[in-house]
Amino acid sequence: MNRDRLFLLDGNNYAYRAFHAIGELSNSHGFPTNAIYGFAKMLFKMLRDHQPTHIAVIFDSKGPTFRHAIYDQYKATRKPTPEKLLPQLQVIKEFSGKMGITVIEIPGVEADDIIGSLAQSCANNTREVVIISGDKDFMQLIGDNVSLWDTMKDVRYDAQKVKDFLGVEPRFVVDFIALAGDASDNIPGVPGIGKKGAASLIERFGNIAAIMTNCEKIPNVRVKESLRQNTDSLQLSYQLAQIRTDIKIGYDIDALSMRPIDQEGIFSLLKLYEFGSLLQELKREQSDTAVAYLTIDAKSAADKASVAIRQGGKLALIPAQMPMQENITGIAVSSPLSGNYFFPLGFLLSEEGKEVAKLFADATVGKIVHDGKALTKKFQNHKLPLEGVFFDTQIGAYLLNPSLRGYSVVAVAMERLGIVLAEEYNEQAAIKNSVLQASVLLKLADNIEQKLRVDGLFELFASVEMPLIEVLSEMENRVVLVDKKLVEEMSEEFQHIL
Repeated sequence: MNRDRLFLLDGNNYAYRAFHAIGELSNSHGFPTNAIYGFAKMLFKMLRDHQPTHIAVIFDSKGPTFRHAIYDQYKATRKPTPEKLLPQLQVIKEFSGKMGITVIEIPGVEADDIIGSLAQSCANNTREVVIISGDKDFMQLIGDNVSLWDTMKDVRYDAQKVKDFLGVEPRFVVDFIALAGDASDNIPGVPGIGKKGAASLIERFGNIAAIMTNCEKIPNVRVKESLRQNTDSLQLSYQLAQIRTDIKIGYDIDALSMRPIDQEGIFSLLKLYEFGSLLQELKREQSDTAVAYLTIDAKSAADKASVAIRQGGKLALIPAQMPMQENITGIAVSSPLSGNYFFPLGFLLSEEGKEVAKLFADATVGKIVHDGKALTKKFQNHKLPLEGVFFDTQIGAYLLNPSLRGYSVVAVAMERLGIVLAEEYNEQAAIKNSVLQASVLLKLADNIEQKLRVDGLFELFASVEMPLIEVLSEMENRVVLVDKKLVEEMSEEFQHIL
């Protein structure tokens, strides 16, 4: 029977695990983002791979719960929530909501009890319930319609898996914890029992009531006496370990249906926290938007294209190449008047491609580039001329935001324009993406120039930074000799001055 699945995600558990799994991470404004990033990446993968029809993310609320009322030392050994995690929790909740997921948080009620109550009510209605958490306490809820999935370890627990892991069936998990105790929640248990001892007693006698009834049959005197002397602790531990399934949540199954993603809201969040790779993952369809272009590999077409491009007065250039590779397959050109073109490298180097080469060498036709120094080197490596570079969007983006984590075309287009561009995964995609990126450079240049002028940085950009491209390229090509002794003397002199 094909049933709708309800996914119940333990929000705090995953936020903590993401926070500790990913090292220091923050956006350019210094806001910590490691937990947000890890949580979002896990959520994207889960939704993409499993497409749940119903889902909720459940969080603990601040303040004491009924467990604290019966035992004031409950969870007392836990360290406070890390200072850098606290502000991220609110963002994670906001992010979950914009992903179309119901977020549940009830004052005075632990997330475990909310999950337990939802799982019980939905499983009773023959719904398939998947609890997503790394917390073994949820093993007590596993049954015919309820499973536990630790997505970070990619381990799914059914009844047999619980038996293999703890040594007891799910129906005895509360008894197991009550006997063995749980250091993470500061549940005392019974001294001297431990996990192996608890599993052994349950295997022989059954639940706690049966164990206490048959206490005289326990051969280990120390264990027998500890059970007799710690009945109060045992009873308390059982109450603390048992997840409640009778909480009135206020949500029926229909209220937990997966809603449409708030595309604009998610886009804004991912842009704010500078998750470029996640933006690509979520909005891949935007990256694949078709851009009309002509592939020019014949003299007649090249001559015609050159005339049309010249009429525009300027053009944007992007080399087509695979990530992390130096070799290029051609040059993408975007003109504000005549549109987009792709010139294969072999054609550009041929006799028939001379008109295009002349276009690249014509300083009266302005060139918009991204990372002009690297582009100049690529042209020189293939003995292609390049003159008239007047705007480098990478340099402009750096002047406007020196704290951006990366300055690739993909990163800058996302940061400045909110446009998501794909990386190149094969040669054909590299060609299409280079054309798309060239067309985006025209928009980027206008956007960046306007902002540079507003911020009073355009003179620095035009008079100092842009001329340096040619100087630095020439230095790299010719190699600059340095007087090592003089540099050492100057260094020593500066040390005294400082």
